[in-house]
Amino acid sequence: MSEDKAKQIIWARPARSTRGPNPSLTLERIARASVALADAEGLDALTMRRLAKELGTGTMSLYRYVESKDDLLDIMKDIVLTEIPRPAHPDWRTGLGWLAHQIRAQTHRHPWLAQTDAPFLFLSPHGIEYVEYLYGIIDGLGLSADAMMNAVSTVVAYATGAVRQELASARRAADAGVTEGEWMRAHGPYLATLLATGRYPLMKRVVLEADTPHLSPEEGFEQGLQGVLDAVAAGLPGASAR
Repeated sequence: MSEDKAKQIIWARPARSTRGPNPSLTLERIARASVALADAEGLDALTMRRLAKELGTGTMSLYRYVESKDDLLDIMKDIVLTEIPRPAHPDWRTGLGWLAHQIRAQTHRHPWLAQTDAPFLFLSPHGIEYVEYLYGIIDGLGLSADAMMNAVSTVVAYATGAVRQELASARRAADAGVTEGEWMRAHGPYLATLLATGRYPLMKRVVLEADTPHLSPEEGFEQGLQGVLDAVAAGLPGASAR
């Protein structure tokens, strides 16, 4: 991103005049209407024309506040961060684990988040407050600034990646009009044909030896999360890693 482009972040622009045919419009009102529309119908339904209709204003009036769909996504990501509480935690591991589960829950609540860039580490008014809170979870452990950033970013990356894959699998099955289990069973014969060639011995072993019933999405998420937290713990200095 060029320096000129970076300067154009929506909150850094001069405030718009509230005079005009619809002075009640604000970025917050636009953001909340955008979130409601995307929650109900998905990001494809979120157009300037449709949003203007939902807000009871003209499309050109809306452009006085937001210049593009990228602007809409930015203010939407910012506003949903206000829904996440900021509790105290007894220790860093509990706190970062809580963070991961909040990301998963928030993305299930607003599935369109999975289609956006960096929804939970974000330079915005509420985003910077959120990141400040996250750094507070691991403050005091003797970590360098880079190590603090890496610890938080690692957990966020795991959680966002895992929930994106989870939602993609569910969406694939839903598009086919079946459950995820039915989708897997429908493709089982093809997988069996591939494994019978003998070219994929490791894949065959995994398929044959995998525990059944398989872990639920929640259990799989938690298992992966604990591995990530173990990796974070391994990087903590001295007894803090215990």
